[in-house]
Amino acid sequence: ISKKSDELSQTQTISSSSSTISSLLNSKKLICDDSDITFDLQLDFNNIYISDFTLITILGNILDNAITAASKSDNGYIRLSISQADTYLSIHCEHNHNENIKKSDGRFISSKPSTGLNSNSLHGLGIISITNAVEKSGGTLDINYNESVFSIDILIPNYI
Repeated sequence: ISKKSDELSQTQTISSSSSTISSLLNSKKLICDDSDITFDLQLDFNNIYISDFTLITILGNILDNAITAASKSDNGYIRLSISQADTYLSIHCEHNHNENIKKSDGRFISSKPSTGLNSNSLHGLGIISITNAVEKSGGTLDINYNESVFSIDILIPNYI
């Protein structure tokens, strides 16, 4: 047990006041390390009043999309900032990409290939899940991109 605790503490390099955020960020950082993606992180918040489910939906999908895109780029990077801005939690994520970003009817089209028995896979639902979680929580979402950089900015109420 002691050996496993030591191993676990060595992998937990990111620490915050939210165990949910810390765990999620540590797991995504390991993936970035394995994929040679630079993961720059800034955390500046105290208490989190947003549900764990909402946090995981938003941050998990943001980082999954960022990792997928940055892993296909030379010198892939992800810059994530999570901070308290008055009564809101501010989330900013920026990453590089080298894909042609496509939209149809105002929705992003996934570049991931549909494989397996069901060609109507769940690819492409990440941004929709993020948008739904932010809107349901009364927050705002802004997405910007060009030929090499994709960024997402979220403000979500963070108070009791």
